[in-house]
Amino acid sequence: MPIKQSAIRDLRLSRKHAAANLKVREHLRFLLRRCRQQCTAGDVAKAKAAVAVAVSAFDRAARAGVVKAGHAARHKSRLMLRVNKLGR
Repeated sequence: MPIKQSAIRDLRLSRKHAAANLKVREHLRFLLRRCRQQCTAGDVAKAKAAVAVAVSAFDRAARAGVVKAGHAARHKSRLMLRVNKLGR
């Protein structure tokens, strides 16, 4: 455990940010799961709507630094490939 007061404050802030980031990552996993469910169900309109929400959430998370840009891009690309396969 830290000894100095500034290190104690930094640890407290780090834990607070980690908890907030965890909630965002959990929400992203939920959105991915929902997109996959919509795609397997075969409803193109619902799948496209779910993917739009997920892509927006990934963009926001990447901009905030919660996930890396490449991580967000990879998941967005895979979701778009899945939805585009449905449309054919």
